[in-house]
Amino acid sequence: MTTGNVPCVFPLYYGGKTYYSNCVGAWCGTTPNYDTDGQSGACLVENECPSYTTLSDPWRNVGFNSTSFSGFPKCDSGLSAGWYRFSGVGGDILADFCVPEDHGGSHTSLWVSQPLPQQGEGVKTLQYCASSQAGCCDWNQMLSAIYCPGGFYLYFLQPTAHCSTFATLIGAERQVCFSGHSYCTASSCGSNTHCTIDGGCVCNHGYRTPAGFLFSGDTYGCVDIDECTENPSVCGPNANCRNTVGAYNCSCHHGYRAPPGVTLTNDTHYCQDVDECQENSKICGQNASCSNTMGSYTCQCDAGFIPHPKLEWEKDVTTCKDIDECTENPSVCGPNANCSNTVGAYNCSCHHGNRAPPGVTLTNDTHYCQDVDECQENSKICGPNASCSNTMGSYTCQCDAGFIPHPKLEWEKDVTTCKDVTENLGGECEGFSEKECYLKNLLELIENTTAAELPQTTAVTLLNATLSTLDQLSQPEQLSRKGRRKEQLSQTEQEETLVRFGDAILRSSEKLVSTQVETTPTQANTSIRSLALDALTFSMGPKTTLSKETQLSISNNSMDIDLPAISKNNNGSAAVVFMTYTNMEDVLKAELFYTENDTIKTMMSNVVTASVVKTKNTTLPKPVNFTLKHQREMHPKGQLTCVYWNDSSWSVDGCEATETNTTHTVCTCAHLSTFALIMQTDKPPEDDSLLELITMVALSVGLACLALAILTFIFCTWNPKVNNTARLNLSICLFLAHLLLLLVQKFVHLIRPLKRVCSVLAGIQHFLFLSSFVWMYLEALQLFLLVRRLREVKVIHHESVHWGYLLLIGYGIPCLVVSMSAGLFPDGYGNEQCWLKTERGFKWSFLGPVCYILTMNIILFTGVIGSLRATLADLNREISLMRDTRVMVFKALVQFVILGCPWVLGFFVKNNKILEYLFILSVSQQGTFIFLVHCVLNKEVRLQYKTWWNKLSSNSSSTSSSAMLSSH
Repeated sequence: MTTGNVPCVFPLYYGGKTYYSNCVGAWCGTTPNYDTDGQSGACLVENECPSYTTLSDPWRNVGFNSTSFSGFPKCDSGLSAGWYRFSGVGGDILADFCVPEDHGGSHTSLWVSQPLPQQGEGVKTLQYCASSQAGCCDWNQMLSAIYCPGGFYLYFLQPTAHCSTFATLIGAERQVCFSGHSYCTASSCGSNTHCTIDGGCVCNHGYRTPAGFLFSGDTYGCVDIDECTENPSVCGPNANCRNTVGAYNCSCHHGYRAPPGVTLTNDTHYCQDVDECQENSKICGQNASCSNTMGSYTCQCDAGFIPHPKLEWEKDVTTCKDIDECTENPSVCGPNANCSNTVGAYNCSCHHGNRAPPGVTLTNDTHYCQDVDECQENSKICGPNASCSNTMGSYTCQCDAGFIPHPKLEWEKDVTTCKDVTENLGGECEGFSEKECYLKNLLELIENTTAAELPQTTAVTLLNATLSTLDQLSQPEQLSRKGRRKEQLSQTEQEETLVRFGDAILRSSEKLVSTQVETTPTQANTSIRSLALDALTFSMGPKTTLSKETQLSISNNSMDIDLPAISKNNNGSAAVVFMTYTNMEDVLKAELFYTENDTIKTMMSNVVTASVVKTKNTTLPKPVNFTLKHQREMHPKGQLTCVYWNDSSWSVDGCEATETNTTHTVCTCAHLSTFALIMQTDKPPEDDSLLELITMVALSVGLACLALAILTFIFCTWNPKVNNTARLNLSICLFLAHLLLLLVQKFVHLIRPLKRVCSVLAGIQHFLFLSSFVWMYLEALQLFLLVRRLREVKVIHHESVHWGYLLLIGYGIPCLVVSMSAGLFPDGYGNEQCWLKTERGFKWSFLGPVCYILTMNIILFTGVIGSLRATLADLNREISLMRDTRVMVFKALVQFVILGCPWVLGFFVKNNKILEYLFILSVSQQGTFIFLVHCVLNKEVRLQYKTWWNKLSSNSSSTSSSAMLSSH
């Protein structure tokens, strides 16, 4: 390139004018209007591209329209004048079209309004305009441009003049040269961009320049737009947005799909719900219904079905399974109803005896089956002689008292009738009497019944009928064979027949009573009373609070059994029955207790039965105690034995008497059965007629002598020194006692039933015999005092003890003893012989005082004999007085032996005939001894007897003579 003196640049601005070069060659000439300032221009050599500066700012591109970057708007006012080349992503040529405002990084865009030079045209002067709000070319200027051989354009640019605010413009204007691409390729604008037809660079679809970002270098700065974040509803409702590089995808939610032909949904063409139920009617499977929902569907099992295998519905897994409403909710039909499961439903049917309320087909807890009162609807439903009782769902029939169900005890509708219990149930029985046949048929009816429960009226009626018939058969001449002619059974056959019937009645009674046992979760008892049997039942269940032994008491008999222990082996339940018979003594006799020794057996208690019923395991964990009431007086020598019934006889195995008193005995048994208490006593001696005769004669003689002695003591004249008070009262007491004893023994069979009379007579005898001994003691006491006075040489006018004191002592002490005995033990008087009982040692109320008096008499007689020997040693005493005293001592001593010793002999008379005879003779002749010793052997008394006899004889002779004279 060749220059002149001053380089020139065209167009040349000088002096307010524009100059253009008209150079043709290497030198430039001036125009006529050339300024005379001495400046000269410079010219370029044709087709030669000058040196240049490259402008590669990407923001100059016509496509860049950001205004939010820092430093906006840009301005080329600081651009140095010179040749410039545009390159890079911003473009390689100035824009040749009107660019809208706010592009290229500035408000105002400079663009070339004339065609660019072509190859070979050299430097070409062009007009370029500034576009603004006022228009596309509201300001213009000339510039030079050349097309270089390298295929690019150079532009001679100068600083822009407008980089300030003009009043004529709206807003501030900044002028910038905008560039563009002359030829667009895929890489012209850099990555993520494309070149427009006008050479501008724009971000590809889905990309944009970041707000506030000013690009530099070789990138246009397009970044991906996250459409899903910037506009969450870009895909429209019911769709998912997924950002991609430069774009985004829309996918409809599950259960939705795009309208036909739409690939990218939006607010207008949005995802529409899929009606799965309509498209696939079997989508939920069998026994289920489908309900469409927005974006999905729900499956619901039909009524009566339930999802399976779990309640949460799982597609292609869950099926609908039939609900067994009857198992799921047993009370679904309400009370008193049966539930029947069906496919998808269930049926309810009321129990027999119940029905649904009017209008109700499917019962439940609210509209439940109601009981039908059959008794009210049909008052004759049970037939004659029966009563109807309504129950829940049914009714029961019960025969009236005196009637029993027929033909069997279990009531059967339209079959059973009530028959009079006195009628024979089975007609004639070969070989049996009418009563035997009746009882046999009745027992068979009971034995064949399978009823676990019977009305108590029926049970009591049967008990009364069987036991009363047995009582009748036990009477004499009631058992007989019945064939062509009536033949009386032998005694042995009668007893065997009664035993068989009695054994059968024990079983039937136990069976009947067991039907009265109440099944309960806690505890319950039932009492039964019939003519000859009293019974008590007791049952307990798992919810009972009972933990101790159970005691059942009836008719003064009781049983102690550990029922809670039994229940532990039977699921917490157990039941027991306890029965007392009052008429079995004459059937299951005590004689059926067979023993080796030959003793008398007496039934001492009622026959009782105990049994554990309605219980599987009946093993007793411990023995049972039975307390049995004595039905008769215990014999002093009797032996009590607890026995149980073993089919045809009484046995003792497993039972023993563990405790006894006068009224009760405790039997301890290791098993349950029928029990009784039997007393064994020795057989009484055979009747001794000789002994009875001797007793009667001896007592009569003794009584006669006592009577004579009493008369003698009363009417004879006695020595004033002699006091007969003791002897007289002794004789009176012995006379009355022996007389009462004789009368009682003679008529004891008549007196014994009169318990109170028997007891009173025993008490009187007790008093009289005690009085006799006391008077004997008083006589010995008087003798002792007499001997003492002889030794002291005192004058004896009479015996010193006054008769009044003697009477007080002689009758007061016995009266006191009898009163105390009767007060302490009122039942001690009146045994089988109307004498003292031996229970509780009551015999010592008589033997005690007797032994005491005998002992005292021995002491007194010992003292008397000692004193008498000392007195006899003194020979100066009066001989007659000593003789009388010795006689008195001898008589008193003999009297002591005769009156006292026989009672001692009474302890040893058992089973000894000789001693028994001696005892009877010695006791009965006590009166004879008194009469002989104190009367007959007394000289003074004999003289008075002689005098009385002479008087009686003379009076008899005079009476005879007078009678003879009068006859003549």
